[in-house]
Amino acid sequence: MTFQEALREAGGEILDKIAMRSLSNYFTQGDANSKAVPNIVTSRTGKLALAVLNAAEKRDIRIDSDKVVIGIGIDRGAVPYATLIHEGGIRAVTPKMRSFFWAKWHQTGDVMWRALTRRTNIVYKPRPFLARAIADMRNEIPEILKSHSIEFLRMEIRKIITF
Repeated sequence: MTFQEALREAGGEILDKIAMRSLSNYFTQGDANSKAVPNIVTSRTGKLALAVLNAAEKRDIRIDSDKVVIGIGIDRGAVPYATLIHEGGIRAVTPKMRSFFWAKWHQTGDVMWRALTRRTNIVYKPRPFLARAIADMRNEIPEILKSHSIEFLRMEIRKIITF
C-alpha cells in the first residue's frame, strides 16, 4: 500500500461519516404537508437523502504534493435542487409547480399552498447539511487521517525491519 492509497482510504472513511452525520443530524422525514424546519432538510421523497448516502461513490480525492482535497458529489441530474437546498437561492415557479400547489390546496385546504400558487419565485434559505456535518467533525477528521497515516507508517516500518 502506498501513502496515497492510505490517504484515499482515510478520505473514503471521512466521506462515509460525513454522509451519515449529515443524514442523522440535519434531515427529517416529512410529507407534502410538512412545514420547513430551520437548518433541517425535510426529506419528502427521500431522493436527496439517498443521493447523500450514494455520494460517497462519487467521491473525488485528489492528492497533490502539498494538500489533499476530498470532495463529495451529489448527482445533480437526479437531485437538481441539492445545491439550492444546501446553499440557498431563488427558484422560479414553473407551471407544473403551480398546478401541484393548486392540487395541494384543493386536497388540504392549507392557505400556504394557495399562497404559493400566486408566487413567481420561491426563496430557499440555506440549509448546509454537508457543511454542518463537516464542521461537526472538525476534531474527528484529523484523527481519521492520523490513524490511517500511522497504520501506513507501521506497515512500512515492518517491511524495513523484516528485511
